[in-house]
Order: sequence, then structure tokens, then C-alpha cells
Amino acid sequence: LIGLVGSEMCIRDSYSDKKKVFADFIKAANDYISNSSYFSSLAAVTASANNALLYCNDESRKGLLGFIDYVGSNFTTSGISENNLSEYNAKLISVCLILQKDLEETKPSFLFEPTK
Repeated sequence: LIGLVGSEMCIRDSYSDKKKVFADFIKAANDYISNSSYFSSLAAVTASANNALLYCNDESRKGLLGFIDYVGSNFTTSGISENNLSEYNAKLISVCLILQKDLEETKPSFLFEPTK
């Protein structure tokens, strides 16, 4: 019984870590849009994306790397302008949905809410 409980705790902690790094990435990517300190917010997006990559499945990794490439090739010299804000948001939403699916697929069964 102790081994099973310890195993469940390890799974729960791993899921919690994954959920936190995904949330950190999403927050950094949202902050990047509005932050006047462009280079520090770009560094935060990159750092949080690299942390999230450690927890990604193949589909999430592909989506996240695509987003990082998009940001790197479009916004390395300046922040996001009004002209490309909608495209940035669309790409971020797409990545968020992929990360959400990844997170749901790895959610331990004992954390699901019981159905009524």
C-alpha cells in the first residue's frame, strides 16, 4: 500500500510540475504582448518555452517549437505591432490548445472528478 501511495504521489507531482511549466509559458507569452521591456519579456518567453519542452509529448513539442520559431523569425528586433498582434494571438491560442490536450492526456485518473 505504501508503494502504491508513493507512486500516486509521484505521478501527481509530475502532473503538477507539467501544469505549472505550461502555465508559466502561457503567462510569459501573454506578458510579451504588453510588456514594454521587450528583450526581457522575449527572454522570459524563450526560457519558459524551454522549460515546457522538457514536459511535452511529441505533438506539443512540435507546436511549441513552431511557436518559438515564429517568434524568433518575426520579433527579434522589435516587439509585436498592432498589425501582427492577431496572428501572434492565433498562434498562441493554437499552442495553448495543444498544451491543454497534452496535459489532459497525462492527467492521472485519480485526479479526475467523479461523475454524478
